[in-house]
Amino acid sequence: SVSMVFTKGVTVSLSSDTSEIYYQNPDTSDHNAVLELYIVSNDVEYFIGKTGVIPPGNALYEMSIAERDAKISTGVYMGLFRVSFYNPVTGERAPLQSDITEVTVTVTE
Repeated sequence: SVSMVFTKGVTVSLSSDTSEIYYQNPDTSDHNAVLELYIVSNDVEYFIGKTGVIPPGNALYEMSIAERDAKISTGVYMGLFRVSFYNPVTGERAPLQSDITEVTVTVTE
């Protein structure tokens, strides 16, 4: 089974190329997780950042946004987390994917 604990607020710092997030892959989950952050504008998704593998029993508080596709300015945006799950033994991607919508993304200098 897969379970998640997260907050729907993200603060992105352009000066440090990082974002403050909270995502936990609880001990009760039996899959590794990878989290992607997107800003959504006019039904278009703009890739902002991606985590490494988050094993069960671990949490993430910060992620890099250095590889983002979009040029973004300071402000508040709507976004989403896309969570993919992987078998912790084989590394194979599970057929399950979850979108967490209505994430508030606050971009600061």
